[in-house]
Amino acid sequence: MNNKDEIDKKIIKLLEKFPHIEDERSKDDVYQRVKNGMQRKKKKAMVLPALAMVAVVSLFAFTTPMLIQQYKGKFNTEQAKQEDFSIVSEEKADRSIQTKRNMDRSESEIIQSSEEPNMVTSVYNEEIQTNAIVTLGVVTADAIVIPISIRTEEIQRDWLSTFKASAQLIDWEALGFKDLSPLLSAMSYDQDRRILHVKITSNNEEFFLKYEKQIMEMIEYTVGLQDVEKVAFINGENEPVELGAFGIIPNLDLRNKAKKAYYLYKQAGMNASSYLVPFKLESAHFSDAVANMKKPPNDFYQTLIPKEVTFSAGENVNGDALIAFNERLLLDEGDVAAKIRMIEGMLLTAKEYGYKTVQFENIEPLVWQGFDFNRPIDVPYSANLTIR
Repeated sequence: MNNKDEIDKKIIKLLEKFPHIEDERSKDDVYQRVKNGMQRKKKKAMVLPALAMVAVVSLFAFTTPMLIQQYKGKFNTEQAKQEDFSIVSEEKADRSIQTKRNMDRSESEIIQSSEEPNMVTSVYNEEIQTNAIVTLGVVTADAIVIPISIRTEEIQRDWLSTFKASAQLIDWEALGFKDLSPLLSAMSYDQDRRILHVKITSNNEEFFLKYEKQIMEMIEYTVGLQDVEKVAFINGENEPVELGAFGIIPNLDLRNKAKKAYYLYKQAGMNASSYLVPFKLESAHFSDAVANMKKPPNDFYQTLIPKEVTFSAGENVNGDALIAFNERLLLDEGDVAAKIRMIEGMLLTAKEYGYKTVQFENIEPLVWQGFDFNRPIDVPYSANLTIR
């Protein structure tokens, strides 16, 4: 072995003892730096020792392939990580965009719902928690009895006094109704026995004779939401009273009221209003009553349910009344007011059959006019809220 080979072996062993070096520079960069260094040293007329030159060249020869391989591996790994990161980032971005769209849509529905004029016509639990409500049975020019609800500030010592004071402040003729003050004046309430007495004398007999066909419904709609079990008709001597076709007027038991379905009644005239009106039906079940709502019971009432709207009705597993539309019902398209009346008529009919809530299915939007159809809807407290 010559002297040169022995020197090369020593250099190799020496290089093997060097610590592991990771150089992120490219091959060209390393070569250029070495070349530049050599040129600078040549310009300074510095002569490298032979051993140093051999060491540099050998180091370059042995380490460059390793560095390039390591750099390629690292580059491929980093590139793969970057691609994975990009994919994950894009997926997250897509999910974020979709989530934002869903949130924007929900917010838009809520904002839109809050910006739309509230066209509900009935009184709900939120209303009676903040306002005093009086509900009265009034007679129209067509001799139809409808329940009317009003907000009042005439708070008296008891509900009947509040009803009487509130009714006196309303211009019933302007609303298209007959004055019912004679009926309210004839009432007195026995709270202990939960009996309402209606006293008919020569002073008010004319009123009762005029509306003898409507008087029972007028009383029922007026006191039906109060803690009254029975209505007794008496004369001036607190005895049973006779009246027209009734003969002796029988007591009215409010605990066994007939169940009713709701229809639409429209007053005559250009400025007339529309009201939800109950009508007695021979329907034993809620599902039958709602189905019968599609057919008007007489010439005065109209159906609340359009012909093209079909549905099934019953009860869900939670005990709520259930109405499932066969085709998706788009509430915010077409005649919105008519759809509100339909929903409220169904809710009021469900109340007649003892239900507290109604679950609607296949309906859009889910948040609309104060209703949240994601959950069962509470039935109204009363119908036809009229602001005086």
